[in-house]
Amino acid sequence: MKKLAILFIISVLIFLAGCGPNAGTLPPATSNMPVLDAISDDFCIKNDQGEVIITSVDVIGVDHFSDKNTEYGVIIYFNENGTEKFYEMTKRNIGKTSFIYVGGQLVQAPLIVEEIDEGSTILRCSDKDMQDKLFNLLTD
Repeated sequence: MKKLAILFIISVLIFLAGCGPNAGTLPPATSNMPVLDAISDDFCIKNDQGEVIITSVDVIGVDHFSDKNTEYGVIIYFNENGTEKFYEMTKRNIGKTSFIYVGGQLVQAPLIVEEIDEGSTILRCSDKDMQDKLFNLLTD
C-alpha cells in the first residue's frame, strides 16, 4: 500500500510538472547553443525586383561562421515567419540575385542557387577581416 501511495504521488507530480504555467516552453539555453547578436534595425533583404522580403523583425540573430576549410561568413538565423518568407523568395528566384542592405547601404548581393528552407543563411566572406566587417555592419 505504501508503494502504491508513493507511485501515486510521483504520478501526480509528473502530471503537474507538465501542466504548469511553463508547460510547452523551451528549456533555458545551454552552453552548446550559440549566443546570437541582434541584427541592425535597418537590415533588409530585397528580391531582384527591389521588393523588401525580409526585415530585422524576421531575424532571431546573427553569428560568425567558419569551418575547418577556413571558410568564413556570417550566419543569419530567421524566426518562423522569416524562414517561410526566405524559403518562398529563394524558391521563386533561383538563378537571380538577392540584395542585402543595412541602413540603405548595399552589403552583399548573393546569387540564389537553390531554395533554402533551413531557417538560416550564410553570407560567405573571402577572409576573416571581411567577416568581421560584415558582422559589424549587420549588428551595429
